[in-house]
Amino acid sequence: MSANPPRLFSLESPFPAESTLRFLEPQDTCPNSLWDRIFSGDYDKPFIVDVRLRRFLHFDFDAIQSAMDLSRPDRLCLSYTRKMMAFLLFNRLPRRVLLLGLGGGSLARFCYRHLPETRLTAIELNEHVVALRDEFCVPADDERFRVIRADGAAYVGQLLPCKDVVLADACDRYGIAPEMNSTDFYRSVFHCLAPGGVFVANLCGDRDTRNTHFLRIRQVFGEQWLALPVRPDGSTIDLAPGTEDAPALTFTQTDLLGVYTATPVFPEGATPSGSASATATPRPTERPSASPGAAVGGTDPRAPIRFAVDLFDVGESAITPGKASDLEKLGQQVAVPGASAAPGASPVPSAAEGRPPARDELWLPILLIVLVGLCAEWTLYHRDVVLRGWRGATARLRGPDRRSA
Repeated sequence: MSANPPRLFSLESPFPAESTLRFLEPQDTCPNSLWDRIFSGDYDKPFIVDVRLRRFLHFDFDAIQSAMDLSRPDRLCLSYTRKMMAFLLFNRLPRRVLLLGLGGGSLARFCYRHLPETRLTAIELNEHVVALRDEFCVPADDERFRVIRADGAAYVGQLLPCKDVVLADACDRYGIAPEMNSTDFYRSVFHCLAPGGVFVANLCGDRDTRNTHFLRIRQVFGEQWLALPVRPDGSTIDLAPGTEDAPALTFTQTDLLGVYTATPVFPEGATPSGSASATATPRPTERPSASPGAAVGGTDPRAPIRFAVDLFDVGESAITPGKASDLEKLGQQVAVPGASAAPGASPVPSAAEGRPPARDELWLPILLIVLVGLCAEWTLYHRDVVLRGWRGATARLRGPDRRSA
């Protein structure tokens, strides 16, 4: 925690919800002048909005930058942050993670708690965002975690290939931070990734801006990428393995609705390391027990892992491959020899089954259920017409002799 955390200026919210706004301003600030600056767009500092048990970080009232559950601070409240953690499907035991952009610290808190063997470095340029770290329960700097105030693009450009995962969540009030808006930035990220590393970027903003970043990512990383749409705000999470020897994934359906098995598929001749990346090389400061070729904590990097999606929420379950043909080939490959199944995991289908990655398409049964319900409702409200039609049909089937009788 900070030695002298700033005292924030508080105002009651003008909105109907029970909320309080807090600002990095002196206690004698004129409220009317502050409101004028905020609504005119001239206010250049982040501020906090507390709504019951939720705390939000804002640059303006047009968008939420970060959200925190005060009862469970390490919970990922926003869907895009949950999707950014999808890198764990490729590398479940990363040794070094770089976060470009601190914001409200959602990713920092989550990774700090759930990845105890991982060293985390967060880069944040905005001094006011860093000043609010205690308000968002961002962990204090220690041997595993640190916050550096610096330009993210410049910092990445000075790194050697040492990061297993780079999470780029650097946004301002206008969208993606301008420091990320260059091919040189993505090239620097590519070079700072360790073998088998994964780059994850939150691409927010309008469609043209996102498409520009997609093009630059393709120029640097090639076609090895996945785009995960996040709705309804239109942002997109982009995952790109840093090297050709990084493991790919094949997704297969299990017997449980909405639960899938993800199996790493390594290129021929590649040797996975204990961090589930192809040839990740630890830095000398790592503990001797975390040596290459041995699974940390007894985890088999080739073993299938299970994950769940909400199939009724398209924003949570949509996974769009960068190259569909590659995923279809992976889905038809034979399971990796010697792979040990995770507890309770269903077996991976072999090539004999000849099926692509399974997706539960629930729209057809849902549509049929809706149609049956509509037909039942129509029958109930028009039962007289139905009865007359039924009597007429049965009379025709009986024939003239029976009718006369």
